[in-house]
Amino acid sequence: MVHRRRRGRRGRRRRAVVVHRLWIPVAADGSGDYLVVDQRPSALRGRLGVADHEEGCRFSQHPAWASVPALLSMTSTALETGGELDGCAPFVDSGELDWDIR
Repeated sequence: MVHRRRRGRRGRRRRAVVVHRLWIPVAADGSGDYLVVDQRPSALRGRLGVADHEEGCRFSQHPAWASVPALLSMTSTALETGGELDGCAPFVDSGELDWDIR
């Protein structure tokens, strides 16, 4: 996503969020935000980002967000050991993966 400043009807600046066509959504939180895989050709291709419908997209430097396999491996380890992943604790509720954000 890219933020662009635009003028509203009354001349006030407002922010529009644009989705990049090479950010592939792989998960959603139900409130308009997505986990995306960056498929732009670069050394960082395959990294994961959070596309927030209000704030835009952000990419963390945490190793778990480097790729889908890295995230799945670290999530599995956190579930098996009761540990955390980037400040969050994964747990299973009614057969679905959820996160306790600390």
